Amino acid sequence: MSSLLLMVLLLISSLDWVAAGYPFSRIYAPAFQQNCKTHHPFNHHYHQHQRKRKSFLHVQPPHQGVFQRVSSTSLQLQSSHKKDTPDKNNNHNLPSQQQDSLKIPRHVALICDGNSRWAKKRGLPSSAGHVAGANQLVNILDALKESGVEYATLFAFSTENWKRPQSEIDDLMRIMEESSHKFYHKAMREHVQVQILGDLQDARIPASLRRALRKLQDDTAVKTAQSTQRPPFTVCFAINYGGRQDIVNASLKLAQAIANGTIAPDQVDEALFASMLCTRDIPDPDLVIRTSGECRLSNYLLWNIAYAELYFCNDIYWPDFDQKSWNRALQWYSQRTRKFGGRQQQQQSAQEERPPRANGATASPVEKTK
Repeated sequence: MSSLLLMVLLLISSLDWVAAGYPFSRIYAPAFQQNCKTHHPFNHHYHQHQRKRKSFLHVQPPHQGVFQRVSSTSLQLQSSHKKDTPDKNNNHNLPSQQQDSLKIPRHVALICDGNSRWAKKRGLPSSAGHVAGANQLVNILDALKESGVEYATLFAFSTENWKRPQSEIDDLMRIMEESSHKFYHKAMREHVQVQILGDLQDARIPASLRRALRKLQDDTAVKTAQSTQRPPFTVCFAINYGGRQDIVNASLKLAQAIANGTIAPDQVDEALFASMLCTRDIPDPDLVIRTSGECRLSNYLLWNIAYAELYFCNDIYWPDFDQKSWNRALQWYSQRTRKFGGRQQQQQSAQEERPPRANGATASPVEKTK
């Protein structure tokens, strides 16, 4: 009988070594498994397995029902993103001669599309796709910053997104709030200034989310103003934003100013009108990137992207837009010749003579030459 018991214990310990801490061994041989954790040569693999078990997604679900715990498949998908986290040399996949010839856009605008389709393709709820997209966003912002990009604007929630099912809207609001809290510490630590574009006064936006976004914007503005590092990396989140609505709001402000006599009609020009937009503190985007295969702007920065280069990723959803994807977009942008309606020599001259705006941003060549 004792021999049989010994064989059973040996079998269980073998399973423990192979599975590196699988729950079966913890249930039936806890004492022996503790010994394996401490002394077994596969101890490193055990702890690696334990870390995978404890981790789920970087942004934890607001409550279990939203994500239905999504299944172990999401763990494997999420861990696959870690290998694409940018390092200090974020163009490491590019040959050195290509790195030397790269043109770095000053302002990149992102339409982070395809989260729901990414999740559906994997049999997951759409909320899991939004969480994966939020996680990947941090990686891409790091890549942009390391590349030398100064401004990044992200289309987080449009005025048209209110048409979606209420359950999905609730999930998005929770995820944005959780992401705001997490990004706050990173932004304060890494000299990142955050600006919010859009209407935060909308009563449909939860008050707790409005507070989190305002704190993120106000505190990072103070932090970067006190810093000696210039210029800061500026991240703009377009939330409850619509390009047409922004133009309408600017028109109403301008009409009111003319009616009050503070502005004469003959003073109105493009620069004055642009100063009425919610984007007045940032330069026009140089590059717009949209994932998921859709080839439209979806009411995004309509005034601002008149001369932006438009890059559509036809074969990738946003959660899969990684370091290599950014490198390809950067290579494509570097091959573009931007003339702004003139000739190349004129465009280069305009770039060299860009005048500073009163608010600290730089006027685009469009504003200078038109």
